[in-house]
Amino acid sequence: MAEQKKRNGTTQRRRSDAVRGQKRTNAGNRQGRRSAGTRSSGRANVSKKRRRQRKTRAWIIGICILIAAVLVVAGVLVFGNKGKDIEEGTKLLEQGKYKEASEVFNTYLKEHTGADEDDVFYQAEASRGLGMAYYKLKQYDKAIEFLNKAADLGGEMTPALYNLIGISAMNLEDYDSALTAFEKGCQLPATSVYTDADGKEQTADYTAVIQEMQFNRIVCFEKKLDWASAKAEMETYLTLYPDDETAKKEAEFLGSMQL
Repeated sequence: MAEQKKRNGTTQRRRSDAVRGQKRTNAGNRQGRRSAGTRSSGRANVSKKRRRQRKTRAWIIGICILIAAVLVVAGVLVFGNKGKDIEEGTKLLEQGKYKEASEVFNTYLKEHTGADEDDVFYQAEASRGLGMAYYKLKQYDKAIEFLNKAADLGGEMTPALYNLIGISAMNLEDYDSALTAFEKGCQLPATSVYTDADGKEQTADYTAVIQEMQFNRIVCFEKKLDWASAKAEMETYLTLYPDDETAKKEAEFLGSMQL
């Protein structure tokens, strides 16, 4: 029980790193995100420029949560060699060696199939790390598979991770799956409490990430040419974020569409 508390407390501290990284990059994400509406001459297609901007936004979000989201070093310290391979994979992620990291995590999952609590914990963390590596390798289908596997194994999922799943689905033009991921992420609490390195309770704020997902839902409906749903989603969005001037301009565009 004492070891479990140590692991949970240290894991919470490492999750806070991901939160702080997410908060620092949200301002940059907003500019890329705002270009996501479909205002091209055909109005049914997004321009190449906007496709690049959308990919840039996805890359920014992914890089800021890539390393800390694996959340395994605490477990390595508590359980010794049991998590050594996952620690190695995490270090490779930190070094930007995504292919090598994917190989380490893949090997771990193939060789460790136990069903006790600790085994499942490490399998969830390895799956999360593998999903992150596949995302950076632009293998979005596998990224989705293993991030979802991490959730199925009981790994803690944050709004930021669901946003990453949704963006991966958008890259695959699977807008229904993206909508599902964004919806799950938006249903999670906007804040959570964690313990920092000094043992003090702090609050992690996912408000900006949730706003990102809510806007991405509008984009998904536009890509599906479901203008009525996009318009309804925009109305909800502006109720929550009435000062978003760029969204107001997008709402004017949606208002001009024949529903």
